[in-house]
Amino acid sequence: MKKTLIGLALLSTIGSASALDFGVGYSRDISNDVNGVGISVGESWKNFSLTASAERFDVAGGNHDQVSLIGGYQLIKVAGVAIEGQFGASYITSDVAKDGLIGVVGLGASMPLYRNISVTSNVRRNIGSGDMKVHDGTTAGLGLKYSF
Repeated sequence: MKKTLIGLALLSTIGSASALDFGVGYSRDISNDVNGVGISVGESWKNFSLTASAERFDVAGGNHDQVSLIGGYQLIKVAGVAIEGQFGASYITSDVAKDGLIGVVGLGASMPLYRNISVTSNVRRNIGSGDMKVHDGTTAGLGLKYSF
């Protein structure tokens, strides 16, 4: 009986999710004048989304890796283009600066190209405190995502 209830609970959770997304993208750290590439995996439920991503930036003297968990809320959808507010946290490891946790806020947009493929863009602000202020800055990104 317990196994049946657990199975039904899992199936109802899967059925309520609207999309599982896999994405690839290019980012430009405008504040530090460096380029990066990344991958992401996300899930959407009506107006809410949750995305985990990993990015690598090539900086002078080494690499800068950023692993993020970002929540989003769809603010508006016009002609298929969805714009959402984003908030979350990133853990940064860097060859040239301090490692640690920072906050992230931003805006993202998604426009469908084909049935399951969309173009994405975002602008986000990294907000650090104390020793992590060195990672403060604005990043703009462009990518593609595939929805299952």
